[in-house]
Amino acid sequence: MATATSPRRPVGPPPLPGDLEPSAIGLVRRLGRSAHPYLPLRRDEVRLGDGNHAEREWLELPAAAAVLALTDAREMVLVREYRYALGRALWSLPGGRVGAAETPEAAGARELEEETGYRPGRMTDLGALSVSPWSTEVIHYFRADELSPGQRKDDPTEVIQVGLFPVGAAVRLLLEDRTLASNIAGLALAGLWTPR
Repeated sequence: MATATSPRRPVGPPPLPGDLEPSAIGLVRRLGRSAHPYLPLRRDEVRLGDGNHAEREWLELPAAAAVLALTDAREMVLVREYRYALGRALWSLPGGRVGAAETPEAAGARELEEETGYRPGRMTDLGALSVSPWSTEVIHYFRADELSPGQRKDDPTEVIQVGLFPVGAAVRLLLEDRTLASNIAGLALAGLWTPR
């Protein structure tokens, strides 16, 4: 008995038009870079795929690590810090920038201990996400388990409050204040939140 076969569908996204292929876009010249150590804004002249030239501004930022840390009692470790640009204090996942000589996992473990006083016994990679299309920053997310007491390191430029919350309460707390998309991304990567 003969069966009809459906035509094969391509797997993956459709191909990009030629002028959107990354190889068709190129740097013509660097136009400038701000001297600010934490927000180095670059300005470049680029050649587009169609041959036209345009200026592009972008932030050249290092990678960051964020840690979803759970105690043996299934409490999530969160930090609360005043965010000057937003004008209020927010709860968030512990984390910070990856140092030049660090792996993202090592940076996540270091930031967790420095900010909260907890040392991870086990770190699980949850994935990484780009912060925005105009920045080189990528946040690497980890889950930390088997926590033990470590050494909290106070930073004179930060005032951080540490809180332990049952997982459900922590998820609600972070979702109620949707200001920091990085928190929502961390919960989603950990399988603790799904968009409706």
